[in-house]
Amino acid sequence: MCLSDLYDFTPEQRIAIARLEHLRAMRSYVQGVRNAIRADLSMPANAGNASLCAEPAAAGAAFSMETIA
Repeated sequence: MCLSDLYDFTPEQRIAIARLEHLRAMRSYVQGVRNAIRADLSMPANAGNASLCAEPAAAGAAFSMETIA
């Protein structure tokens, strides 16, 4: 339901309200995309395929790079 459905507005006001609601919806969508990208960036790239036989020095280097970022 749109805000313009609740009250009696002029046609020009209805157009302005529709634009505003569209901008708010797009802003919400963009914020969701940004949050998803931030979540992906905060997860280490090799978290899913980490080997148990990984070299400890390499694991320590990866950890220190994550803490710096």
